Amino acid sequence: MSLPALTWGNHDISRVLNRLNVNAGDEDFPKALAVCMYLQRGIPIIYYGEEIGMRNLNYKKLKDFHDQRAMDLIQLLQGLGYADDDIIQLLNQQDEMTARGPFQWKNEKYVGFSQHHPWNWADHNTVTAEDAESDSEGLLAFYRAVLKIKNTPLFSEGSYVLLNTKTNIYAYERELNGQKGFVVVNLGKQPENYRIPTIKIIHTILANKANSLVDNVVTMAAGGSIVVMEE
Repeated sequence: MSLPALTWGNHDISRVLNRLNVNAGDEDFPKALAVCMYLQRGIPIIYYGEEIGMRNLNYKKLKDFHDQRAMDLIQLLQGLGYADDDIIQLLNQQDEMTARGPFQWKNEKYVGFSQHHPWNWADHNTVTAEDAESDSEGLLAFYRAVLKIKNTPLFSEGSYVLLNTKTNIYAYERELNGQKGFVVVNLGKQPENYRIPTIKIIHTILANKANSLVDNVVTMAAGGSIVVMEE
């Protein structure tokens, strides 16, 4: 059986949190992205550092960009009259090299990756695996909870149906041998309500900034997400 790859990124594009302009320090939206993507039908492929909230490297000068695609773009944009600062901002947001920084292990020199200057090095955010391991409510712990659910038969083998929702809500159903699970994510900037389309009682197996209310209606804050199953 062939299955689709479920991924937000790889080494040839900038990191997903930068591409989507997720605010620094926001862990709710990254959690929503994890639930939204990885509990669908398919095989999760997590780009290193995503699970702790790593962001793009932030280069200071145009000469710091040494991949050919960036150098070609710099030449083109300079020829069109773009200011260097604007080009740097664009490249820091979109260039592939910004996604290739060392994995951020510890709060020490070169983030615990090496005792020597890494080949690709620039300013970066402060998240580390060491800090993530000690945060039971943080992004890494949430990723582990998502993957634990993913390993259940329902979410690894079940069918997938995308549900009809309002614009800012992404919701889908997984079903296996009559058992159903539902994933609902609020990708908007305002609280949202959504009624799970089942007449059965549901129970929550994972939630962030979301609560189940009467009649299977779920209320989610901005960036909220919930995973439920029928009893």
